[in-house]
Amino acid sequence: MVFDEPAGPALFSSVHEAISQNIGTFTKERGPGVVLLVYSVMLTRGIQNIESDKDMAENTLINEHGYASQELLNCMLTGLAVSNPHDGDIDVDEGFMVKGIKKQGEVGYLTFFEHFDQLKVG
Repeated sequence: MVFDEPAGPALFSSVHEAISQNIGTFTKERGPGVVLLVYSVMLTRGIQNIESDKDMAENTLINEHGYASQELLNCMLTGLAVSNPHDGDIDVDEGFMVKGIKKQGEVGYLTFFEHFDQLKVG
């Protein structure tokens, strides 16, 4: 797990205690699997790292319609919560950089937006 010091050991202890006290929730057949996966991704990458990966601080991991955001998908597939699926960073307006995938991962995805030339996946 990735934790920022000095809060790392205390956070680990708190998470361990919460999981131990609620182990039934995590192991029941119809449990909150997707939510737990998202929590795992967030704790593995680290909240501060996720925040610095994104283009804009107001971007969230779950968008307004309840779908996983591009940041969450990218974090799950590449380990970085960057805001776009294109290759590398792009300067779109005199120094305003939009962050993309740093290097191709072993697993990727397709999007129907690419078919309509609305989005380019790297």
